[in-house]
Amino acid sequence: MIYALLLLTVAVLSFFLQRQIKKTKHVYNQFKLSSDMNILTSVENQKLSVFQKVIQNSPDLFIIVDQSLQVVTANTAASEYGWTSSHLFSDAEVADTCKLHFDSEIKNVLKTGSTTDGEIRLVKTTNDEWKFYMYHIFPIRDESDTVIGATLTAIDITAQRSAEIKLHQQSEFIQGVMDAIPDPIYVKSSEYKWIYSNQAFSKLVGKSLNELTSKNDFEIFDHQVAQLIRAYDEEAVNAGHPIEIEESLKFNNNQTMTSLSKRTTFKFQDGRQVIVAILRDISQRKQLESELQTSRARQTEAARLATLGETAGGIAHEINNPLNVIVGLAELMKATVEKKGSIEKEKLNDYCDRLVKYSMRIAKIIKGLRSISRDASRDPFADVELKTIIEETIEFSHQQFITRGIKLDFRFPMEPIVVYGRYAQVSQVVMNLINNARDALDGLSEATVFIEILEQNSMGIIRVWDSGAGVSPEIEEKLMTPFFTTKPAGKGTGLGLSISKSIAIEHKGHLILNRNISNSCFELQIPLAEKIQQNSAA
Repeated sequence: MIYALLLLTVAVLSFFLQRQIKKTKHVYNQFKLSSDMNILTSVENQKLSVFQKVIQNSPDLFIIVDQSLQVVTANTAASEYGWTSSHLFSDAEVADTCKLHFDSEIKNVLKTGSTTDGEIRLVKTTNDEWKFYMYHIFPIRDESDTVIGATLTAIDITAQRSAEIKLHQQSEFIQGVMDAIPDPIYVKSSEYKWIYSNQAFSKLVGKSLNELTSKNDFEIFDHQVAQLIRAYDEEAVNAGHPIEIEESLKFNNNQTMTSLSKRTTFKFQDGRQVIVAILRDISQRKQLESELQTSRARQTEAARLATLGETAGGIAHEINNPLNVIVGLAELMKATVEKKGSIEKEKLNDYCDRLVKYSMRIAKIIKGLRSISRDASRDPFADVELKTIIEETIEFSHQQFITRGIKLDFRFPMEPIVVYGRYAQVSQVVMNLINNARDALDGLSEATVFIEILEQNSMGIIRVWDSGAGVSPEIEEKLMTPFFTTKPAGKGTGLGLSISKSIAIEHKGHLILNRNISNSCFELQIPLAEKIQQNSAA
């Protein structure tokens, strides 16, 4: 606008300078004041020449027309469109719509004597090149204030409009991309008012972007939901780095969504800060996780029952042996009393000790059977002594090793090793490992199963391996996948090792195949109870 006023001033000044020069020359001819007039004329001509050069070389359009719309003056930029001196204004080489518009505007200025301005897109008729111009048309008056012509100045704003068009296209592209994303996204100001939301978020909350803009949570949602969202946003602001939150919210349209949200803050160069949130809908994933957890529980139950079934045949034998001894001792005591009328004290004590011993063995077998036969997935974690677990677990399968001629080699430390876990679940893992080692030695002579307990790197470790051929590298990766088994049909479910691995992970431990010890050494690692207590205290 300032530039337009400058051009206006130049044009008017030029007009009046020319008139002043004519007057000056006339006075000079009359009074012959040659010296002073020559100096004045030279100065004014120099000024006029500078103004003319500025206008002539300007990239903007400058045109002067008279009352008949004849072009009086046109600079170089205007002549490129066909506006040249001594030609009608309407003869320009621009599109008809542009001519009609300008003709109408200039005629109105000549008629009313008022100024006008606007914006126009000029298109040459010889090609498809076009430019945007911001124009200003004002009247030229003579000494009697009569409108004798009009001046048109137009500033080239093509670069500005091109940038605006490109920016608009980019905005449309970004908006299209954001709306195509299925995850709800929103942006808020530092005052926790909405600035932007994509279609997914608008659909989720049942509000359009216009309805959300400049409003806060409490103006849109129920108080409880608004409090939660505000708390999550504030947490992101206070954190100063991206945060991830699992949240479950019920919105105004009664749609409940469990989402894994990611929130962060972003600061512009001018200091403005915004909150950006992306809500990933995990409702279906949570449902699948629940179903998977149920499936795993069923698999665990199946594996536990399968293990129990594998040992059921041996349990009867394990119990029958001590029962036979108990029955035999009872009959011997009865026969002695019937024959002698009494029993010697030493023999009675011996009989009683043996009865207690075999009764306790039966009790251990029953205890171990109860541990492995029930669901312990919800038992509380407690201190568990590893040697006790192995001794009680082996009680009701020991006879099967004797029957098959398999030797058991125990390697226990002098000091007890206590871990933190669920007794029955650890017992189940031990039973799976011992049974697998036993089955791997079927048909082999001089077979041995080794069971070792040790402490290493704050872990209580149980190692079980056998003297067989071991695990081949080809199947190592598949060993702990569900339903994979190397046993004959009907001999295994393929769930033992996979469930045992899950139990180890649940205990914050590991179940691995340790080839440094043997090709068949399975190693159960569980954190020591002492280590867990230290971490809790810290």
